[in-house]
Amino acid sequence: MNKLKSAYNRCLKTFFGYSRHFSVMQLLLDLRMPSWNTLITNSQSVFIRLWQIYENRLISHMCMLGPKCFDTVGWAAGRASSL
Repeated sequence: MNKLKSAYNRCLKTFFGYSRHFSVMQLLLDLRMPSWNTLITNSQSVFIRLWQIYENRLISHMCMLGPKCFDTVGWAAGRASSL
């Protein structure tokens, strides 16, 4: 995930013409863009909400098992380390 975060920040700097050493926080504030962490958190929230409203028996059963079924951060971290 850190490589994706770095690539996101580097692409923003390159695309908008900022120097490599410019502060990422200042860049995001200037452009009013979301940070990488905000993008990931929002994506996870949407993913969980869509799973919870889906009308499928298997998915409904998974929802009843609890929040561990939706541990996308752990899954993504495990998946990224195996690549």
